[in-house]
Amino acid sequence: MLWKHCICTNKTNHLQKCKRNIEGYSGKMEVDGALSIFRRSESKCNFRYTQYLGHDNTKAFNTIIEKNVYGDKCSVTKLECIGHVIKKNVNRYSTFENKTKRTEAFRR
Repeated sequence: MLWKHCICTNKTNHLQKCKRNIEGYSGKMEVDGALSIFRRSESKCNFRYTQYLGHDNTKAFNTIIEKNVYGDKCSVTKLECIGHVIKKNVNRYSTFENKTKRTEAFRR
């Protein structure tokens, strides 16, 4: 588990018992969590993840690739969630449509 906030009740023994193990912005938790899962999969479970299901430009996937978690033994590919792909394309179309309508109204 990743803890961003200290939940210690006794602040005198804080450093010995604190479960807080992450600092920085909240998005870093996703990155550190994914990296931890990928790293321990080989040692604890004797398997490697070969695919990562994410959306858009995820920092977690980029970090897994950058850190080369499995070395040259195995590459990880990214899969896109179809729901995110559809949502992104619908939003792009709506933006395009709105810009077109404003341009036509301006020309009149």
